[in-house]
Amino acid sequence: MDVNSDITGFHAEPGFHHEARYEIKVHFDGADQETVTYRFSFGVPEASGRQALRLHTLTGSDAREDSAEGVLVLEGRTGETATAAGVRA
Repeated sequence: MDVNSDITGFHAEPGFHHEARYEIKVHFDGADQETVTYRFSFGVPEASGRQALRLHTLTGSDAREDSAEGVLVLEGRTGETATAAGVRA
C-alpha cells in the first residue's frame, strides 16, 4: 500500500492524513463482499513526525458499512511496534 506517493510530480506531505481512514478489506472463501475490515486512523503529526494510531476491526455487515465504528483493538504511535490482544502493527 502506497499512501504518500509523489508519482504525480507534486510534493506529498510525509505521514498519514489525520482526517483519513486507511482500510484493509478481507474477503473469505470467494465472498462477493468483505467479511472483515481493518481500519487504521492517525492523529496530527507531531514535530518529530510521529503520529498516534488506532486500529479498529469491523466484522460481518459492519465490515461494509462506512458509518460503523467497529471495535478498537490497538492504539500506538507510528515508528513503534504496537501490540494488544494478539494484534501487532
